[in-house]
Amino acid sequence: ALVESVNAGAGQLVVLGVPVSIDTSTRLEDQSNAAVRPFGLADLSAGDFVEVQGVAQQNGSVVATSLEREDPETDGVLRGPVSAVSNPDLTILGRTVATGGSTFKDASDDPIDAATFFAAVTTGTEVKVRFLISAVGGAGTPVPALEVEIEN
Repeated sequence: ALVESVNAGAGQLVVLGVPVSIDTSTRLEDQSNAAVRPFGLADLSAGDFVEVQGVAQQNGSVVATSLEREDPETDGVLRGPVSAVSNPDLTILGRTVATGGSTFKDASDDPIDAATFFAAVTTGTEVKVRFLISAVGGAGTPVPALEVEIEN
């Protein structure tokens, strides 16, 4: 996903409206064509494409265990526990995800319909959402999902 802002001094960035913190245990890598070595948060800029893996916090932020800068892609992925469900929308890490027009998959990666998906998803269910990066608006707008999958 695209970096919205970076505060290297505070060890923080914002991705998809989600505050992300790094600490001394966060693995930082530059997998982009820039191939900066050593790579640090100060090397990131708004508009860079990153993949973040981490631990969701109760306040909606994420503490990153891994942060990789990559070359831009057209699709993004948002993965995390669902905090609210209201068919056809759900909330992950404080971001509303609009699923109208999406395809749905169960935890075995098999296609399911929206009714089956929403019957199975409750608060705390781990879900992966694939979306077009170009379709994502600001922090207050829903992420329009292309595909929504229940994770194991």
